[in-house]
Amino acid sequence: MKMKFLMLCSILLLSLHAFAQDPNTYKGQVNDATTNEPLPGVNIKVQGTNTGTVTDFNGKFSLKAKEGDILVFSYIGYLQQEVTLGNQTALTISFEPNVQEMEEVVVTAFGMERKTKALGYSVTEVSGEDLTTIKEPNMMNSLSGKIAGVQINRSSGGAGGSSRVVIRGNNSLSGSNQPLFIVDGVPIDNTSNSVTSLKNVAIDYGDGIADLNSDDIETISVLKGPAAAALYGTRAAGGVILINTKTGVKREGIGVEINSNVTFDFPMLLWNLQNSYGVGNEGSINDGTPTTVVGTDWNATSSWGPKFGSGVNSYIDFDGETKSYQGYENNVKDFFQNGLTLTNGVALSGGNEISDFRISYTNLQNNGITKGSEFDRNMLTFRGRTKLNKKLSADAKLSYMRVEGYNRPVSGENYVNPIYSLVSMPRSLNVNDLKDHQGNVKYKFNPDPLTLNPYYALDEMPNFDEKDRFLGMASVKYEFTEWLSVQGRTGLDFWSADRTSLNFRGEDLNNEMINVRQQVKEMNSDLMLTAERQLTDDLNGKLILGANLLKQTSTSDLMSGAMAYEGVYTVNNLNQPQHTRTELEKEVVSFFAAANFDYMNVLFLDLTARQDASSALPGRTFFYPSVTGAFAFSELMNMDSKLFTFGKVRASFAKVGNDTQPYATSPNLIFSRQDNIVTVSTQSIRPNPDLVPETTSSFEIGTDLRFFDDRLGLDVTYYKATSEDQIYAAQTSEGYRWINGGVIENKGIEFQLTATPVETTNFRWSMTLNAAKNTNKVLEMKDGLTNTLVNDTATPFQVSVIAEEGQPFGQIKGNGFTYDDAGRIVVDANGVPIAKSEQVLGNITPDMTGGFTNTINYKNFTLNAALGAQFGGDVFSGTNMTMHRNGNHADTEAGRENGIQQNAVTEDGNAYTEAVDAQTYWVGVTNNRIAEPFVTDASFVQLREVSLGYALPASLMSKTPFQNITVSVVGRNLGYLYNAAEGVDPQSMAARNIVGVEYLSLPSSRSLGFNINIKL
Repeated sequence: MKMKFLMLCSILLLSLHAFAQDPNTYKGQVNDATTNEPLPGVNIKVQGTNTGTVTDFNGKFSLKAKEGDILVFSYIGYLQQEVTLGNQTALTISFEPNVQEMEEVVVTAFGMERKTKALGYSVTEVSGEDLTTIKEPNMMNSLSGKIAGVQINRSSGGAGGSSRVVIRGNNSLSGSNQPLFIVDGVPIDNTSNSVTSLKNVAIDYGDGIADLNSDDIETISVLKGPAAAALYGTRAAGGVILINTKTGVKREGIGVEINSNVTFDFPMLLWNLQNSYGVGNEGSINDGTPTTVVGTDWNATSSWGPKFGSGVNSYIDFDGETKSYQGYENNVKDFFQNGLTLTNGVALSGGNEISDFRISYTNLQNNGITKGSEFDRNMLTFRGRTKLNKKLSADAKLSYMRVEGYNRPVSGENYVNPIYSLVSMPRSLNVNDLKDHQGNVKYKFNPDPLTLNPYYALDEMPNFDEKDRFLGMASVKYEFTEWLSVQGRTGLDFWSADRTSLNFRGEDLNNEMINVRQQVKEMNSDLMLTAERQLTDDLNGKLILGANLLKQTSTSDLMSGAMAYEGVYTVNNLNQPQHTRTELEKEVVSFFAAANFDYMNVLFLDLTARQDASSALPGRTFFYPSVTGAFAFSELMNMDSKLFTFGKVRASFAKVGNDTQPYATSPNLIFSRQDNIVTVSTQSIRPNPDLVPETTSSFEIGTDLRFFDDRLGLDVTYYKATSEDQIYAAQTSEGYRWINGGVIENKGIEFQLTATPVETTNFRWSMTLNAAKNTNKVLEMKDGLTNTLVNDTATPFQVSVIAEEGQPFGQIKGNGFTYDDAGRIVVDANGVPIAKSEQVLGNITPDMTGGFTNTINYKNFTLNAALGAQFGGDVFSGTNMTMHRNGNHADTEAGRENGIQQNAVTEDGNAYTEAVDAQTYWVGVTNNRIAEPFVTDASFVQLREVSLGYALPASLMSKTPFQNITVSVVGRNLGYLYNAAEGVDPQSMAARNIVGVEYLSLPSSRSLGFNINIKL
């Protein structure tokens, strides 16, 4: 209803605009006054009216006006011009560059705009325009592969899933390693509301950043190193991502922008399955009698039966029907459906010399690739700014998000997950035969009481959730003089969620329902005094003094129990429900200061300091300093700018922290109630009153070089960061306890190359290539401990991801083969490999990451393409291990007829030369929990996104009420050009905090569709 109302408003505005058009047509050309090159995209307005247009790719324009009207020409980086129309019909405008504006600026800590050349640390800025054409439901995934040193992984949670962002490597043993997200100067909660274990119903409900509307974003600045983020103290160890949203602008009338996007979603990568053998055991269907009812036999859980076409023509299936014994190549593919994502948004904006506003509404609707999976998100935002008088100004914003999910994808080792059944399903089974279950839990293909019909799991065991979120910001700024001002700002992030899921408890037991209700509130308030003035003719100085107060509260109520009546999903329907309530509170008081010095616009020096006092670490204060410098040496060189345009070197040192969670230093009471009996307990991990925050000290040097009038640019950075006093839970004589201990080192190099190889009147080709290599190592642990768990163990495979002293972060450990001194596999009497426990099987950290983006403009056409790549790193696939166990994987075809020949010896050292039957081999390997064959290289090169857009010509737009209409064909997550982990998505993760393990996850989606953007 809201969308229809806003659309109606837009149509009325269009009608009024069209009514006001004047019939006289003026045409013209706009060129750069220095190079005489045409300027595309110049805004042209008839002063005092809503009439306007923009120049096309050749700098040409056409619009209707009348004699005596004043045309206003404006373009970023150029001086605004006004031209009074006479009786001429053709105009030629020469645009003079605005030298001051042309100096690049980026947004840094606390929303301060800084000249790029003044920064002594690495900052990468991304325009919001890069996020709005090829839309990702979680906008952070749009940045994947586009920023050097930033690694982004998406979860398998579908459209509403979370993303994992790591900047310059993992630096915390037990922390999230996530950056701090700041929106319009205010930190927001980016909690990942997802499962923390692969053993239970694993549902990813998304993270905080996924709630934001990409259409509202003006810029995103990534502050990579501690020096860039030092002003944020104990929350900045993982870096900072600053998001600035759009505001209103000075203009005549109200501007309207409509953006509509539709994509069709398909499974991108399915597993490697064999299609030669079907249901059965040891080459036969049960006892070899083709009339056996397979669904009553345990052999129905595997594909170790006869080869198709080998003499067995029919059998009686689970439903009592006689079926042809044949392969169904698409029996997994057919389970999935084509998904659909619709994103529609409208924004109204306006302003004058005193005030401006912008209001936007966007709706996202997604139908997933599994039956009944739905996701819906509504986002409404208002922002307004005003000058109350010459010295006092105000800025306020309020956003409301409503998120609803139904049948979100389930991952991990549980029977509600339909993928568990799919990978166990014999290749001779037609999956369509399972659809008509009619609510009968026993209508399935095998007798395992804990294996469900996948359609039954989707239809009868749904999960559903809803979430309401408010983001608010208000600031007031008072300018005492031209050089002295004070600003007060407060921000609110509040959300509440209600989530229900079902856990299957077996055919003879009622299903268990779990309901979780959460409320989280974060309030940030800061006060800043800023003084900036020219100290001498050559020296400019800026001083900032500030204070910040953070308050966080959260409550969680968990209700669980068996349902009295099936299909009634309310807590009142629970038999003997158990209610557990957890409350958390945290407060941080901070003081900070920053001093910036600029000498002749050539030498720059920045000093910052921050002191934090946290309630999570009572009785202590923590100091975080930084010093950075930059030397723009090109300013002193008398060189032709067409050859060498700009050059600078930079260096920085900083110290930041990583706070701990509440009640790690003191007990927290947890209240539980069942049968009107209340029990009180404390957290399972014992608190430690002597904890101090993790600290990260870093050093960084870099250079920024540009050539040929910015046609070629190179940015290179070397960094080294050491994180000490790691906080993690360790086994002690008192049980598990929080401790400080351990040192992690990250060092590496990043580079970004930008180039415009071709630029002519009608054609322009620009590209960006980035790459980063990070070397990570756990230098030491605490008090004799050699390792600690990073991930929950992936049972039943006994694979874990750990941090181990002397090794890179993220060692994958589990059972491997046993080898003799000559490298031969040791086997038992049947030729089955013998397991050796606690072996290092791989590491999750990649050797190098990178990306390559290209943009080609030809007249009114724009083609964009982006690649992402990772080289090195490993991933364990529990899905592949499961499929090898039941004979469904393509690798299990080999050896069924003639056996598998091994380079092996027996335990007594004698050579084992016999061929081992494929079933004996693979069932033996998996029963022995040998995970080594299923840890694979995670290297890849992926085509992440492609778009082809066409902007209607300005000459055509002048005859309509529209300023601009752009239509695009878009595609994202299109496929792998190279994938070392064949059959597995190396970027997939069950949830944000479970890395290096792929286990029964929903396949990633490929999306193809259209986007239309309309402005007036």
